Amino acid sequence: MQLQGRRWSGKIKVKFNTVKGTEYQGSIYDAGPTFESYGVLHASADLVKAVPDDHKKFLADLVWVHEEDDVFVNTDDGVKCCKLIAVHAGLEKGKDLKEQLKLLKARDTRVPKVEALSGRKSVWDIPEELTASPSPWETPRRRLKADH
Repeated sequence: MQLQGRRWSGKIKVKFNTVKGTEYQGSIYDAGPTFESYGVLHASADLVKAVPDDHKKFLADLVWVHEEDDVFVNTDDGVKCCKLIAVHAGLEKGKDLKEQLKLLKARDTRVPKVEALSGRKSVWDIPEELTASPSPWETPRRRLKADH
């Protein structure tokens, strides 16, 4: 919640998300149900007290980025062996991929807004390094041709 600030728990004037065609559930990040699940009103500062310590520890211990090598992906060109990079919102196109991953691995909560965790339109497009063919994240020697 500290990373998201008012957009996560604050009150908003606009009650309808025109992009999704749905009503917001308490705030821009639809946090109302989260507050309710802990028995407090949306935007209440009592949320911090209501969340059990084991939940806080679980959240504090979460990684900001998960990476796996040798993940097989079906493509139009057959099965490719790639590296999987999973981030909550996504990575920013046009920004250095290695720098973004370094920031995520550091888990520095002093950074006011981490786009990879809370970005919207800024993380819609995949960084060019990950879409290049062959991608530097792809393992060409393990590329397989799949029979369809």
